[in-house]
Amino acid sequence: MTMTTNTMGSAAATHNLGIRADHRRNKRQARALHQFPTAALNGINNQFSQSPVIGLDNSSIQSGMNTLSDFLSNGSSSGVTPNSATPVLMNDKMNSFTPKQFSATSFETPVSMLSPSKSQAPDSYNSPYVQLDFESLTIHDMSPIVPTQRWEDQLVYLTKSYGTNSSKIPPLPSTQFYCHEEDGNCDPRLLASSMCTIPAEESLREATKLPLGLTVQPFTRTIPTEEISVIKLNNSTVTPSILTENYEVGPLRCRRCRAYLNPHFQFTFDSAVICNICNVKMKLANEQVAPIDVDGKRSDYSIRPELFKGCVDFEVPSLYNAIPDKETLPLHYLFLIDVSTRSIENGGCISFIHSVKRSINYIRENQPNCKVAIMSYDKNIRFYELDPSFERCREYIVSEIDDCFIPFNSFFFASTIESQNIIETTLDQLASTIENHMDLHLSDNCYGSAINAAKLAFDTFLGGQGGKIIAQLGSQPTIGSGKVNTLNEKAGKTSLKPDLSFYKDLSKSFNKSFLSLDLYVTAQSFVHLANVGYPSIATSGVVKYYGMFTYERCNFILCKDILHNISIIKGYQAQLKIRASNGLSINKYFCESNNNSDEDPIIPVITSSTVVDVLLKYSDKLKKDTKLFIQAALLYTDINGVRKVRVINTSAPSSSSMTTIFKFVNQNVIMRLMIRQLLLKSHSLDFASMKKSILEDLSSVAAQYRALISGNSNKQFVTADTLMTLPTFMLGFQKSKVMKSTIQKTFNNDRISDYFKYFTMNQSELSYKLYPQIIPLHIPLAGGDLSFYDANYQLLRISVGSLENLTVRNSMSQIVNGGAYLIFNGEIVYLWFNENTNRSLLEDLLGVPATIPIEQIKLVENKLRKTGTRINKKVAETMRYWSQIVNKRYIPLVPLRPQIDSYYPNVIGSILIEDYSMSKMDSLNEFTASINNLSSTKIQNKQFIKTSGNEELDITHQKFVQF
Repeated sequence: MTMTTNTMGSAAATHNLGIRADHRRNKRQARALHQFPTAALNGINNQFSQSPVIGLDNSSIQSGMNTLSDFLSNGSSSGVTPNSATPVLMNDKMNSFTPKQFSATSFETPVSMLSPSKSQAPDSYNSPYVQLDFESLTIHDMSPIVPTQRWEDQLVYLTKSYGTNSSKIPPLPSTQFYCHEEDGNCDPRLLASSMCTIPAEESLREATKLPLGLTVQPFTRTIPTEEISVIKLNNSTVTPSILTENYEVGPLRCRRCRAYLNPHFQFTFDSAVICNICNVKMKLANEQVAPIDVDGKRSDYSIRPELFKGCVDFEVPSLYNAIPDKETLPLHYLFLIDVSTRSIENGGCISFIHSVKRSINYIRENQPNCKVAIMSYDKNIRFYELDPSFERCREYIVSEIDDCFIPFNSFFFASTIESQNIIETTLDQLASTIENHMDLHLSDNCYGSAINAAKLAFDTFLGGQGGKIIAQLGSQPTIGSGKVNTLNEKAGKTSLKPDLSFYKDLSKSFNKSFLSLDLYVTAQSFVHLANVGYPSIATSGVVKYYGMFTYERCNFILCKDILHNISIIKGYQAQLKIRASNGLSINKYFCESNNNSDEDPIIPVITSSTVVDVLLKYSDKLKKDTKLFIQAALLYTDINGVRKVRVINTSAPSSSSMTTIFKFVNQNVIMRLMIRQLLLKSHSLDFASMKKSILEDLSSVAAQYRALISGNSNKQFVTADTLMTLPTFMLGFQKSKVMKSTIQKTFNNDRISDYFKYFTMNQSELSYKLYPQIIPLHIPLAGGDLSFYDANYQLLRISVGSLENLTVRNSMSQIVNGGAYLIFNGEIVYLWFNENTNRSLLEDLLGVPATIPIEQIKLVENKLRKTGTRINKKVAETMRYWSQIVNKRYIPLVPLRPQIDSYYPNVIGSILIEDYSMSKMDSLNEFTASINNLSSTKIQNKQFIKTSGNEELDITHQKFVQF
């Protein structure tokens, strides 16, 4: 073993989706705001090539926004003054409608303000929308066209809030809305069911051909943005809580099913309580009893958030600790840097070091109790002692990488405050050594051995308490554990799963030690992401792949990605448990840490973007027309080391009516569950079979609806109102990179990177990824269009008369030559323009002189430069809206120019999903026609599941019998 020490310097929806225009109107040709040049209005060239893209900061959107909290709270940059107020919860008295004018902190009596109306819409628009009452509009009345439906849904929630009991179907994931909790049900952004009315038995669920399940995002950002209530432990340092048992035991729980106290627990007059999950009655201790009024409410109801809020945090005693007999610790970070030759040559190493420095500054300011460590690797593993008494850092080099050890016993992890100078000195000297001594570095890297050594460090210094590893990889691992041999063409496309047991075994040990890995791949050549990236996905981390990395192009986005992923961390050592009413149980959690089984998943580090999809099953028949309850309990340690359990509650009625079941389904959750089930089939890369499976599933749903509900036998595509855009989104998934049937090895990194994204995308990101939003900028815009409606800068508004012009479907036929479009795919905002776009528009938007050729237009650091013009402010507010709804600290702005940008063909192909693709994928017209034809065949051949009879006819029969 060798070591060297250095001192360094309801009714059926009958829609012909995609086959004809919106059934309520004929869409007019979009009009340009500026006059186009009359010469050379040529067609758009669609030649294809490939290149990656880059990122942008929010500082360009709002001056003075230096931190995430600043970004989320600062005022609008728009010249349009938002409303002076914002809703505030008034507990039981709050109805489902929010005021049209808001106060900054809470729901109050609305101050008069006109919502968009006919008088505000220019007469020239002559839009049918000005006749609609958007407050009363529901999903059943909305357009079957995705971009139109998005605007309609946002218009609905400008003037009312979502009530968690009265509103039934949640808003679209692309809609920002205020929510008030009713009847102890949580915000649907935290926990939502695929069926808002649950079938009373499995045979009814099977007859819908839809999955029954949940989407849980415990720390998602909600509105109002008030903090989740924390219920303190009953000890001498806090106000006693009569609803916790004692300091040693923790919060009140059901003695049978172990459900946590929630608003649906029923307190009785005989000093007992009935669990809403398993219906078991249990006696309360004397200190837990309170008087009960005639409505069954306790006298302390109004001061106990756990009795009326759908989501609360309980602090819990040491009995709940992840490791028995060990005190919990604040979160610890370890930064792992690839200093091998290839990582240095393309600038990935230096870029990562600069990002680490900024990240540690962020941790110091926003997470002061957290500690950090630094390691690096090439063919050797290097450790750095961060003793604050040192003037220069000590570097320890261990060459026995397969039998590694920690060469010192203190100051591996260091406080970002106490050791600030030595941390900065270490990073500066490391960067200086790399830049000034290029010839001293080694070409091999031992990535697998290095992350194994990082785990050893966590186990040694923290006793297996876990934390976050943030690693950079600049080339294929070539030495040590987990090395990957050069792959031939066949080996490169055999599976999306890892084929090296080292990474599978390492992932299991990471989860046992509550370690999560974020991996940033800055390679310029092929890296076997299926192997090296798997530990990240299996430990609820992220994999960011920057194809053909260069310092100039990717430095900014790498830094912002790392900062963002650190800023959204909420805790670690987490475990999720779902409990449901008698008759429902867990089929599987879609989570790699438990191999997609029904075992409660470990989540080593949890963030505000962490989403877990859950598939339910029936263990018994449910009682008809009764309320069913679901509770998600997340046990975790927050970043400051406080052990808590987040309890999230919701409820839904059961029903045996197929009409009611179809009327109240949640398409977003259904779509996520269908995609997660398909991804489990993708390991064999049999994409032809997966595409047939998508068509079969969608046609089966349509056949069941037509056969059991609508009775429609014509040739139009018929589906439930609540599922009318499902085929469009599933076509978007079918056209994603992970589903491309290419056999070329050069696409494998892109394919697997795309595959990994589906494990980490939140609900809004997935919606925008499958169907990107396109907003035209060259059309006439009213003064209030694309500006914030409320004082908290959350709700983006448009005038009703502008809705038609702002609706752009994702088809090349909708793109005007000479126009300008803002396009958002959940990660990146693209600005589409070409040589015929009016230069006055570009000058107002970007601040670039009209004399500069469009191929020379650059967006510095991919930021939107502030010009002070109206169009510039509208784009800034639109980008801010998007960043908030997908919970991102920043979003990049990237030019998208035909015949100029090398990445244009691939990007535009992923955006225009309604068109027939170059890879011979159906257009939306053809896809919906295939679904309709197959469903018609199923009905003709009676290949559908029949229920016990038409419930309406049965009721009529009973009336005659009783008469």
